[in-house]
Amino acid sequence: EDRPEVTLPPRKRLDIALGPSTDTELGRYMREFESRVRQDMDEIYTRLDDEQTERQLLAGRLNMLFRDRRAHAHTRLLMKTEARMSREAWTRAIDASDLIHGEVISLRTTVLKTGR
Repeated sequence: EDRPEVTLPPRKRLDIALGPSTDTELGRYMREFESRVRQDMDEIYTRLDDEQTERQLLAGRLNMLFRDRRAHAHTRLLMKTEARMSREAWTRAIDASDLIHGEVISLRTTVLKTGR
């Protein structure tokens, strides 16, 4: 096998092979690792919370649109009913006015005929 010969001093080779050699180095390494993991987890949870919040907002908007749609349909129905009833009332008022006008004319004619 062709392996390059290592020219590092034995202590350096051992440090590279085994990692940190003293308790303080190992402790520092573990604290840095824990800190990195904690930061990564915080970032992941933050992104998940943001995503969940956004989904909840969208779901709320969608529910509101469905409720509004039903409310608009009900309002449209009420407006159509009110317009129909208004037309019917107008027609009855015109008919009543025409009837009264006819009776007034008839009465006037009768009075004029009897008055002669």
